[in-house]
Amino acid sequence: MSTVFTLTHPICLGGETLTSLSLRLPKGRDMRTILGAKNTGEGIHRLMADLAEVPPEVIDELGLSDWSKINNWLQEQLDPNGSRATSA
Repeated sequence: MSTVFTLTHPICLGGETLTSLSLRLPKGRDMRTILGAKNTGEGIHRLMADLAEVPPEVIDELGLSDWSKINNWLQEQLDPNGSRATSA
């Protein structure tokens, strides 16, 4: 199953124009991408590229509003109940 995101700001890369990105649902193995990164931001960036099956350069070119939309979806997938750990 995948989710298609229509880009507000299409990307031109390598002579090709992308008007949407389709991201598959993350799986347990995808957590290695985040955990193996130098920092969380880099991990999320790499994970977006992996789930969309595009080179990281495509994610680099996303408009901030498109990146935020995809990031919000990704955060919901990683924590569907919004169950952030809290201290008592």
